[in-house]
Amino acid sequence: KTTKGKNAIGVEMTVDGQYAGMFQYNAGNGRSIVELAPAFQGKGLGKTLILKGIYTAVMAGLDYVEDESRTQAFDNAMNSLSDAGYIVNDEDYWYVTGEGEDYLNQIV
Repeated sequence: KTTKGKNAIGVEMTVDGQYAGMFQYNAGNGRSIVELAPAFQGKGLGKTLILKGIYTAVMAGLDYVEDESRTQAFDNAMNSLSDAGYIVNDEDYWYVTGEGEDYLNQIV
């Protein structure tokens, strides 16, 4: 489920009807918030949620800039997505690649 506000987006993830987590991005202050329910941690769902969040932000016309107050877990997920070729950093703006979009289409 996705929502869009002025300069902001939100993505909520459910798995088998259960709330699994959410991603929020505010382009006004460049702040990302990611929450993953404990029962769904350690399964790669956080990376999927971040990927979907970046994709949703860009598709909504927002420039996605990496949050300076990010956590180590967020950094690890971003590095993993980048290493897999699913996202790319172009002059401080992040984009989802064709491979990342294909991956999202397979799982969403």
